[in-house]
Amino acid sequence: LHCIQAMHSTGLVFIDVKTDNFMLAPSGKTAAERIRLIDFGLVESINDMTTAKHREDVEGSPLVGTPTYASINVMSGHTPSRRDDLEALGYVICELILSLASGAKGGKDNLLPWSGAKSDDELLMMKKLDMDATKRSKSNLFGLLKACGSDVVMENYFNSVMALKYTATPDYDSLCCYLKKLVVTVQS
Repeated sequence: LHCIQAMHSTGLVFIDVKTDNFMLAPSGKTAAERIRLIDFGLVESINDMTTAKHREDVEGSPLVGTPTYASINVMSGHTPSRRDDLEALGYVICELILSLASGAKGGKDNLLPWSGAKSDDELLMMKKLDMDATKRSKSNLFGLLKACGSDVVMENYFNSVMALKYTATPDYDSLCCYLKKLVVTVQS
């Protein structure tokens, strides 16, 4: 979260938030201090270059980023914004939780319920169903997270992120407070 916040504080949107774009540096006092973002190929300015104001949301924008992690808004043809980076980060965190809980060693494939979708349209439909706040009790993702003891924290995180308006500045401190409560139950 701090890496994404730092990116946003410079007026940039990362766009391609996914597990493959994080790495651990060899030195640092804590694991959190070792986390680094890599691959800045899709980074864009939050601001319009001519007006210096937040850029407009253009409906019908092409999908950019990795569909498995892309936000529902981006997959639906909206211009990426800070909220979309944070939604994608939520999916990365969910994948990490599920990997830890399952004991997966190095292999992360197909941990998110929509990972095996046959098309971007199918993936979007599955993601919309799983992320619908009114149907979370039937959600595949939140069912998996509940088994790990992480559903409430991630529900709070996603509710906060998905309620953000396109131009809104996220409350990173609140999001950080949610994530600090994250505990993953690992079955042996």
